[in-house]
Amino acid sequence: MYIVLFKKTGRALLLATVALCACSAPAPLITTSLQPIDSRFDTAPDSATQAIVGRYKPLLDVRMGVVVGRTSQALPDGGFDSPIARFTTYAILRYAEEAGIPVDFSLYNVGGLRTGLPKGELRLFDLYTVYSFDNNVVVLTIQGKYLRELAAFFARTHPQPMGNAALEIAPNCAPSLRINGEELDDGRMYRLITNNFVGSGGDGMTMLREAVAVEYPGILFRDAIIHYIQTAGREIAPPQEERK
Repeated sequence: MYIVLFKKTGRALLLATVALCACSAPAPLITTSLQPIDSRFDTAPDSATQAIVGRYKPLLDVRMGVVVGRTSQALPDGGFDSPIARFTTYAILRYAEEAGIPVDFSLYNVGGLRTGLPKGELRLFDLYTVYSFDNNVVVLTIQGKYLRELAAFFARTHPQPMGNAALEIAPNCAPSLRINGEELDDGRMYRLITNNFVGSGGDGMTMLREAVAVEYPGILFRDAIIHYIQTAGREIAPPQEERK
């Protein structure tokens, strides 16, 4: 039996073939190779696959080309405090406000932002490119002491994008987390809006599993962002919100 594994490594695909044999071989035979992803990649595409793609591509191109809004400037990616990260955590707060969902702050994961947004017209394609995962919006109700654990985790590793919250990390000091301008209260219950990947403890944020309640508003995170853009009534720009 042969099992072929694919892994993207920069601008190449790592192909690993594992040969499994029922005979008395001491170990499976593993061979690897790199397939560069450049102009030579897939020069002879499979005709049957191309026929399937060709059946749907024209309609999909029309759908993805729909303009949903505009940006006043480019929103590049580049970490927890990048313009696209600040916009994302701000936009989901505004969505919650419009939907009548009470929340204290927002949280997202850098890994869920696949790229940035261009300046000018925003097409559905651009939003699908940034928010490529079909994650759902979730609202967690969680005690402050677990958010203090979250802040300590960020201090040990790296922060993640937050809205309406500020994290201060200083040498030889415990990290300080302020939510809505107030110091974190270990005993208080807070309402956090995020996506279901983060809410279930993804990217190491396992303390979020201690939430006492998890609500699903019934909308994809990407669709909530699109809704905000469509109803904003102005060009989109990242908020000038200080984060530490």
